[in-house]
Amino acid sequence: DVLVDDARHCRAQAGEVGDIGSRKLFEGIVLDEEGHKAWLELQLDLIDRLGEAVYSARFVGGSES
Repeated sequence: DVLVDDARHCRAQAGEVGDIGSRKLFEGIVLDEEGHKAWLELQLDLIDRLGEAVYSARFVGGSES
């Protein structure tokens, strides 16, 4: 959350001084990091609900290609 908070602060500062390029850059960083956090939280929730063995089984085994 520290990175997201810092990026939000930088985005706001850039907006205040009219630096549109930096504002857009930090906006993208915020969106990316929020997406990563949401994905990780989803994976942890799945582990809690399915159990570690069932969750891990999704990534182990042969492919049927």
